[in-house]
Amino acid sequence: MWHVKIVDGVLKQEPGLLEPGASSRSLAEFVSHALAAEPGWCNADAGLFEVEDVSGCGGSKTYKITATHVYSRQPRPPSVALHCRLKPIMDRSSYFPRRMAAVTRIFSASGLGPRRLAEGDGWHIDEWATGVTGNIRGHSFRDSRGRPGTVEEWAKIGELLAHVHQLPCDWFEETRQEIISAHPRMAEVPRASHIWGYFASMHDPQEVLGPLMVEGDDDQEDLLAAYLELGALVCVHPVAARVVTTHGDFHHGNILDAAGGLLCVDFESTCVSQAVQDLAYHFCGDGTKGSSNNPRKLAFLTAYLSALGEDPEVLEPLLVECELAGICFFGMARQLPPRLGGGSHGMAWAFRSRTKAEVASLIGLWRRFVTEVRSSVTLREELKAEGLGSTVERWQGRNQVDTK
Repeated sequence: MWHVKIVDGVLKQEPGLLEPGASSRSLAEFVSHALAAEPGWCNADAGLFEVEDVSGCGGSKTYKITATHVYSRQPRPPSVALHCRLKPIMDRSSYFPRRMAAVTRIFSASGLGPRRLAEGDGWHIDEWATGVTGNIRGHSFRDSRGRPGTVEEWAKIGELLAHVHQLPCDWFEETRQEIISAHPRMAEVPRASHIWGYFASMHDPQEVLGPLMVEGDDDQEDLLAAYLELGALVCVHPVAARVVTTHGDFHHGNILDAAGGLLCVDFESTCVSQAVQDLAYHFCGDGTKGSSNNPRKLAFLTAYLSALGEDPEVLEPLLVECELAGICFFGMARQLPPRLGGGSHGMAWAFRSRTKAEVASLIGLWRRFVTEVRSSVTLREELKAEGLGSTVERWQGRNQVDTK
């Protein structure tokens, strides 16, 4: 448990809960100074602001700061969200804050995200969207008891995602070039590759991808090339394979139900990639079971296709793509056992603890599995009904495939 404290105008991480009084006042003063150009904020008494910790489950802190006193010139907006991430600068990719600022402007300009008011190293301030109640992290659709949401809510989210995937993509080009400058091998990577999401986040790709970042030697397979080839196998659906702006962490907790409609927040993993990344990630919010008999997942994809004007006949093969995507994309392998590359951060994260030979074996297993899914109606139906984890384990048992 930790909170943010202002010391000599600098954000500091402190242990324990945020306490009323000096700590809260220091945050209010920080925001008041940062928003001096906004009407009413520069002259407001920081001691009369309400400060509430509304942080989610990630590695950052979010505070709702609200003007509770009636001023002659009321602060506008009356409530803001102060987001703080105090991970040391040396642990962040150098392009991370610039990419965050660029994508926030894109979402805000299209009415799909809150307005950015101010920003600095390790922090930014957004307008608190009108009509949002409760946690800024978006528990409107999924409360602390893990309520998955209604069919109607999932349909609304599907429509929202269709609008996100119609945003322009050119904003990411500057970041892409910075990534290539830092990691020259990325110049070979297709624009739609699943791997861009790993580089767009604040984490060091060397830490996340481990042996994939090592050049092939001693006639060993080039593992990065092998992983990229697997990505091409994963997505062949014409809708799912589109190159779009992907949110990268698209789940209930990052969706706000505001007066003007649904909004997205938390753009720490946003990049340009394949549409299936967001589609499949949202699937993970409703457990590991398959999709064919899940009304929420069906409503989500149906609404998505409808908002894009796509033929509903493409729904069934799209279900398969969303189930398979857990193999590659960041954060979607929770339903798989570790021996099959499972884990909360996707298969690539699991590579860190394996030798190059073990990684090559694991990639080979997934190649064979995906190829068989493509050619077997029975296996596709099993995948849709039971989900990725159960299906691949049974497939492995039937074929006695070794993962060592």
